Amino acid sequence: MTTQILRTDAKDDTGTVILIQDIADDQRFETAVQELVSSGAPSGRVRVESGPRELKPGAVESGPLEGKSGYVRLEVLRCADAWIWDAYGSLMRSIVASVACTSGAVEVVVVGYDRSTVSSQPVFRGQLSESPAAEAAQYLMQHVLNVHPDEWFGTGDIRQRVKQTVQVGSDHPLLPDSVQVSGFVYRPAEGVCEQI
Repeated sequence: MTTQILRTDAKDDTGTVILIQDIADDQRFETAVQELVSSGAPSGRVRVESGPRELKPGAVESGPLEGKSGYVRLEVLRCADAWIWDAYGSLMRSIVASVACTSGAVEVVVVGYDRSTVSSQPVFRGQLSESPAAEAAQYLMQHVLNVHPDEWFGTGDIRQRVKQTVQVGSDHPLLPDSVQVSGFVYRPAEGVCEQI
């Protein structure tokens, strides 16, 4: 892995990793994402507060940040395709709010799931096409959200979606320049996260 999660010049390496993670029912994906986030933690220095049980050096697990030196909080936001196209939508609002309430370094990590080699067309697309409101919903997607229904349902290129999400975060006027935004795509055939 060539990335370092939570890059910081701070002496105590305290901060938050905000993980924007694709929705996928795949244990290998969950494991790969956990390893990806853990890979940036220097052994014995940066780890996440997770309660009374002992942590291995460098482990990243969710839990409260209590201002201790060398601890990182992990926040996981799950969304379909790890895709943010609306810079002022509710998911981006949550990220901005999280950054505003966080002390120390912050990194946003976007991880999408490459479905190009698996047949996992979203089930809800079929359900919507059978709905009496299907035509109206597709009109609203295209003319109000400015998103083609095929894209909204997740038939686009996952690499482009992750790049777009990284761009939205990197260029967002309400996120400080110090916030690092990086993107990855999990390739199930190889079981690895590729940096985009």
